[in-house]
Amino acid sequence: MRVLSPSLVLALLLASCASSPRSRFYTLDPVPPRVQRPAPGLMLQVAAVHIPEVLQRQEMVRESAPETLHLSDRNRWGAPLAGMIQRVLEQDLAARLPASTMLSPGSLPPAGTQVLVIDVLRFDAGPSGNVRLEGSWAQFAPGSGKPLLMQRVQLAAQAHPVGGSRGQAAAMSRLLGRLADRIAATLAR
Repeated sequence: MRVLSPSLVLALLLASCASSPRSRFYTLDPVPPRVQRPAPGLMLQVAAVHIPEVLQRQEMVRESAPETLHLSDRNRWGAPLAGMIQRVLEQDLAARLPASTMLSPGSLPPAGTQVLVIDVLRFDAGPSGNVRLEGSWAQFAPGSGKPLLMQRVQLAAQAHPVGGSRGQAAAMSRLLGRLADRIAATLAR
């Protein structure tokens, strides 16, 4: 039986690590508003973002064919996707609504603060690179389990054809900006 020296084992381990593809990490970013909207004296907080279990992973998800998902072994989210969606949506809404309207998620909401709950059913890229955001959002009065308002969402954006995962992340960021545009416009009515 042969015994390998520790330095040889270390060299073999380093060689095997060097041959594996490097992971790339992506994030979602806020996008500038098209229009800033007045809100009728509301204080709001994005209380929760619910996403399907298939998206609750570090790997980026893409639909490669009907009923077939591709989970990237190289392209990953830099943080949990639901948390990124919530953070970016809060920033997008803060840019679209008057300064005193949006509360950060960690702050203790004053009495009368209304909450938004986002339910995402689909948020991924399809085989053509078309990114889809489908789901709903609801506005709740303080302490109420019954929504004051609920709206369905179906948005799509084309990712840059040569952008790959970076293009997918950018398109997803644009869709969150469009969702914030719709929420702000609805609240301004």
